Amino acid sequence: MIKRITERFTPKQYLAELILGVTAIFGLYLIIAWSSYTPLDNSWATASYQSETINKAGALGAWIVDTFFVFLGYVGNLIPFMVFLVPAYLLKTKAVRQLSATRIALRTFGLVVLLIGLTMLSTLFFSGTNYYLAGGVLGGSLVVNLYPTLGKFGCILAAIVFSVVGFIFCSGASLIRLIIRFYHWLTMQNEKMKKPCHKLPMWMS
Repeated sequence: MIKRITERFTPKQYLAELILGVTAIFGLYLIIAWSSYTPLDNSWATASYQSETINKAGALGAWIVDTFFVFLGYVGNLIPFMVFLVPAYLLKTKAVRQLSATRIALRTFGLVVLLIGLTMLSTLFFSGTNYYLAGGVLGGSLVVNLYPTLGKFGCILAAIVFSVVGFIFCSGASLIRLIIRFYHWLTMQNEKMKKPCHKLPMWMS
């Protein structure tokens, strides 16, 4: 029994599962910090007169979440959930066995491009708060640099392209495959329902 288990998993896979588990726990910590975030706490970009930290995750949690909001704006709300849900999903589906350096690099590239597109869209369509820009430093700086060349329509188009390409590289391909499988399953169910029922024998009618 032990031999079968050890044959299924390599030391690298054990290490990968350990890293994913720690990352999921850290994501849960970030969700707690996000849920109790307030700009009144002393953090990376703000200085408050209060000496005590209001955030339930402590000063570190307040500092990290504030950094997300400063650099990514409203998109920073997604990061804690992504940090928790992605490793939890990989552990649940045992997808660790399929991970490779190439896939990790592609997913990381897709995530970065997706964040670029979303922060640009947030900057173009939403108003910022008194504490951070709608698209954060990332989206704001990109729009400021690209706006003179591309204009508003060009920036919107570029942001949409970045978002779509990033989504496909990040997780869109898997989602598309899931939708296709669901479509095939649905059509198979419809075909079964459309099949004519067999007539009952005379003695049963």
